[in-house]
Amino acid sequence: MKKAITLFMVLILSGLVLSGCGNKSSTVSEEVYNYGVAILETCDEFLDGKIFNDEAVKRMDNTIERIKDYNDKVLNKLGVETMVEARFDKNYQFYDDNTIETKSSILRHDINLNEYDGTPTKEQIKEKRNELEKKLKQ
Repeated sequence: MKKAITLFMVLILSGLVLSGCGNKSSTVSEEVYNYGVAILETCDEFLDGKIFNDEAVKRMDNTIERIKDYNDKVLNKLGVETMVEARFDKNYQFYDDNTIETKSSILRHDINLNEYDGTPTKEQIKEKRNELEKKLKQ
């Protein structure tokens, strides 16, 4: 019964986060967008006190690694070695996907630091979370 309630709560939370994200940016790939939403969900669980720093960081590490893998595949397809080269090729979707990776990494870093001395504060973490959400919608 506890598992059913937990699963139901996770589905409700996921639905709320997804509906809160609204429209996907036209310059963010579908795959990276979905990873970004997963980062937001994890951050929200941390901010709501449902998971601790270490669990949030672990989940975010996994998701950020998937974003990196995806971005590396795109670089290989483009035949370039760096994001800067991809940007000069006017591939703005990849540039924005890379921005999602960077913003996710910064958010993960802040949650990790919060565990040790409370800085940045949860309010500051929420601001960075909202910046990521905004980028996903642009």
